[in-house]
Amino acid sequence: MTHAALTDEDINCLYGSLRRLLHEQRSGIIRSIAGEAGFDLGQIPDGTNEGGGIQRAPILSSIDGQWSAMDQSRRARLLPRFAEALARDAGLVEVNNRIRKCGFRFEGGGLVPVNAAGEIPT
Repeated sequence: MTHAALTDEDINCLYGSLRRLLHEQRSGIIRSIAGEAGFDLGQIPDGTNEGGGIQRAPILSSIDGQWSAMDQSRRARLLPRFAEALARDAGLVEVNNRIRKCGFRFEGGGLVPVNAAGEIPT
């Protein structure tokens, strides 16, 4: 649930901030976070290389490809789930620190507009 209508600029800022945080997560959990957020896991490679390690690049590239193919309405619906999935692994404080610059925080299952200090305007 998003508590505010998101503009194209909001959507792009939020995705960029959350995507950057996703990139910083352990390679082994990036797919799981993306799947929980609503990305199609069937289209995301496991990223396993011959040595048994996991490469981030093909995983993240596939996620970005799915994102670019979505319409704005679907993107807006996916963003709160993406924030929630990231909050489980990176922590709610870290998610909110990242998206505050976009003018939002994740609260109650939705993206809530905030001021520069991270407070809900009265």
